[in-house]
Amino acid sequence: MERPPQIQRNRTHSADPYYSLIVSLVKQDVSRKRIFEVLQKKGYQKSFSRLKDYLHKLQKHQGNNEQSQKIHKVPRQKLHSYLWSKLPEGQEKHAIDLLLKKECGAKRITATPRPVSADYAHPKRIGCVGSLDRTHKKTGIKELNQFEHYLRSDWQAVQNAIVYQWSNGLIEGPVNRIKVIKRQMYGRANFDLLRLKV
Repeated sequence: MERPPQIQRNRTHSADPYYSLIVSLVKQDVSRKRIFEVLQKKGYQKSFSRLKDYLHKLQKHQGNNEQSQKIHKVPRQKLHSYLWSKLPEGQEKHAIDLLLKKECGAKRITATPRPVSADYAHPKRIGCVGSLDRTHKKTGIKELNQFEHYLRSDWQAVQNAIVYQWSNGLIEGPVNRIKVIKRQMYGRANFDLLRLKV
């Protein structure tokens, strides 16, 4: 024998019984999370991370054209800002359009805050902001309902922030700086050194 025998084990994956169903869903551009939910209804009992690895290898093996294209990533901070502002142009708009097409939840969220943000932009329309709770309850999104409840807890401050042009934002920075210095020097120095540092 010139070479040692090559032993290759054919290992089965927990998602192999659903191979044909997975392939059909992938061709329909169904999101991975949605595929996981469908398989769970069919009896799949493993974790989402295990299925995600399987889907990644499957798409790589099939040479999916969409996966092979260059992906333009949008920072998380910009995604948050787009909830309240106009969508950009160019590659970012194309990337966000693809996201909204695949994720129904994201599309439902973006359809909600924009009318409300228009009310915030015009102080004379402060009465319209009162419809905030009705707008959010229609969506059934828990996080937006919590946001509305938090605003209602100090509604007078919210109204004042919209109506009046004055704000305490200018002193927030120095106050936070003093708090940091206090935490750093508490129990470690006397008042003379603290006065010099401030």
